[in-house]
Amino acid sequence: MNLDSALALDGELTAPYANAQRERLLNWVEQAAPRGGQHLQLDLAAIAEMDTAGAQLLLALAKELRGRGAELAIVNPSHAVAGVLATYRLHAALRLAQTQGAQA
Repeated sequence: MNLDSALALDGELTAPYANAQRERLLNWVEQAAPRGGQHLQLDLAAIAEMDTAGAQLLLALAKELRGRGAELAIVNPSHAVAGVLATYRLHAALRLAQTQGAQA
């Protein structure tokens, strides 16, 4: 996979923090200006908590990028992230990888 942009998130992907994390992700997407064939990595190793609001945020991000012809890979999902994704069986909807490389 050819990596075009990477971002590491920290903190929480929960309802109280969803708007702030959403803004951070939107800024990243706008800076990366993804287009067809690009690959963006989102490193979630430092996410301490995640709930359904966080899952919805990731799904919306993946959908936005697919609409632009780009691809999102979730890398280094923390235990909290992996648990929510497994609970809601979202592994098929979100591409997961266990690699290093994203930067804040």
